[in-house]
Amino acid sequence: MGITFIGPNETSMFLLGDKIASTIIAQSAGVPCISWSGTGVDVVADADGKVTAMDDAVFAKACVNTAEEALEVAERVGYPIMIKASEGGGGKGVRKAKCRADIEPMFRQVADEVKGSPIFLMRLCDGARHIEVQVMADKHRNVSILSGRDCSMQRRFQKIVEEGPPTAVSPETMRQMELAAVRPNPNPNPNPNPNPNPDPYPNPDPYPNLTLALALTPPADASHSAAAPRYALASCTCIVRRLGHCTAS
Repeated sequence: MGITFIGPNETSMFLLGDKIASTIIAQSAGVPCISWSGTGVDVVADADGKVTAMDDAVFAKACVNTAEEALEVAERVGYPIMIKASEGGGGKGVRKAKCRADIEPMFRQVADEVKGSPIFLMRLCDGARHIEVQVMADKHRNVSILSGRDCSMQRRFQKIVEEGPPTAVSPETMRQMELAAVRPNPNPNPNPNPNPNPDPYPNPDPYPNLTLALALTPPADASHSAAAPRYALASCTCIVRRLGHCTAS
């Protein structure tokens, strides 16, 4: 009928919209992620370098199903730790556990608040800023970085004001975060890219084949290393520490 629908398909909407699936994809792409219940869980791209589905068994490895499992993860990852429902949002389905005694009651609160949602745990990055990177991509693997925004002003885990461009992050740190958001595809399409200069920046850069955080190598755990890079990103949403190393959430 001459109508072209613009936007991601339903699979992409799920993979990047779900907190668990998107973090698995991000860390599989080599994006630094904070320690969580799914640390080390990877997904493999197809021959074309795309993630078109996520196996249920892979997804389940990152989930926490009981308060007992939550306690095991918390003891391994460390405190303080966030207990989060992957289908939560707007401040719902998230609790901060400061110690072992908090885990069981808070896990049950999250499970009751967002019924039926998978649950995961992620180490809390305290004293941080919430910085997001906006990207836009097309089916030809052309990716553009639109801007970033600072979403640190929050109340009860919900954003109140978003500031853009971010002023709390140095230009070099922002640059590294933006490049992390468009990780190069390790399995590039053998067909020539129709865009002779897919670099989102005007200057040449060693990223000749860019794709939107859907392609994929094991992550480096940036959560406790003093030598960790000063940027981090997960699911195109990142948190940067004011001082020291940085982690993502």
